[in-house]
Amino acid sequence: MATYRFNWNPAAWLWMDLSERLREIAETGTTTTSWSTGGPKRPDVGDRAILLRVGRSPKGLVGLGTIVREPYEAPHWDTSRASLGEQTTFVDIRFSQLAAEPLLSVDELKDILPEELNLFTQSPCMSVPEEVAERIVDQL
Repeated sequence: MATYRFNWNPAAWLWMDLSERLREIAETGTTTTSWSTGGPKRPDVGDRAILLRVGRSPKGLVGLGTIVREPYEAPHWDTSRASLGEQTTFVDIRFSQLAAEPLLSVDELKDILPEELNLFTQSPCMSVPEEVAERIVDQL
């Protein structure tokens, strides 16, 4: 199983059904939603997904889940780009942990990550080394 880091930037995309997702996870233990890979990244079904809140504070890890649908093309998440016919690649993620506020803050993540690894890049999806992913999961 591989692990991929995805970004959520509230300054760029207002997550309109976040309250519904949080309610669903509280009631059932999971919630599933589509998420953009931002391009050619190709996570596989069964891979782990880590979701980081970036852009505006509070920043940090807000979700942990599993890829449950192989990558597919759909209209871009940015409605202005979608109206121009742009498409992007998505996967469906079943979150087992999800929060509006970080479950692990940036500082807590920096304490457990190797100095040379920067998870807080602009790339919407990046591969995370398995030993690093395990350290993160162990902190949750």
